[in-house]
Amino acid sequence: MCKKMIIIACLLACMVFSCDYAPKTLAISQKSQGLLAQIGLPENYFPCEVGNEWTYDIKIGSKYPLYRNITKWPLGDGEISYLNCGYLAIMETEKVQNPKLILKVKQKAEKQGPLEYPNGYEIEIIQDDIGIYRDAEQVFWCISKSGRYQVIEVVTYPSFRSPARSGQWGSWDNGNGYTMKLLMFGESPGIMISIESHSPAKLYFNGPAGNNKLEFIRIYEKTNDDDNDLPTKKTAGEHLDSAFTEKLLYEKGKGLESLVQMMGDEFLMSWSLSSFK
Repeated sequence: MCKKMIIIACLLACMVFSCDYAPKTLAISQKSQGLLAQIGLPENYFPCEVGNEWTYDIKIGSKYPLYRNITKWPLGDGEISYLNCGYLAIMETEKVQNPKLILKVKQKAEKQGPLEYPNGYEIEIIQDDIGIYRDAEQVFWCISKSGRYQVIEVVTYPSFRSPARSGQWGSWDNGNGYTMKLLMFGESPGIMISIESHSPAKLYFNGPAGNNKLEFIRIYEKTNDDDNDLPTKKTAGEHLDSAFTEKLLYEKGKGLESLVQMMGDEFLMSWSLSSFK
């Protein structure tokens, strides 16, 4: 697996629960209120109760599907951040005829990694045939129902996987690392937001898509060292730096119905909901 990493020291110890982790515009617009009156509340498209379970059938294109995220690790009184760009675990897919992803709401969680949303849930990864959540210690969904409705996914990683600090005695004094991803939000169509300034992805709300469905598009721009204001260590890899998108379709009463990852016109991966309970 190829990987690119960007390293930056971030003195964020006192900002863990600040609005840096939330979309910049917190108040829902008047136009959006009119839309919600027609299609219902955003939370209707993201059911989340203990025991809920989603099963997705996974399909892979001719090229490896991608992941791109920022992982943060504690370092002294601050944090150190890595931009990770890599391929999903295709070797595992080759051993599985019909790969699946199965997620289940395990329990409520008062604390979700670095966050403390009043509506937080721990997610159990029952089956993950292509390593979407590989190496994860815990997965959380953080739901905000005040101001703008929004759902953030937090994935934590055990301290021994930290590249931030190690020595002859290992990394025993490191805390857990984490990544964050915006899953959906309530607003009017045409709004695009990200959860922090260096986020590798922006989420665009395309609007209603058929009966009782909403469409979002997650946009990953091409990584370009010349345009990046962070120091970069270049790592070679086929289409690893390319721009790509993920189209997300949410169905009322079920949640995420499908995800389609594309690189331009080229299909990379899809998730299709086969069971919800």
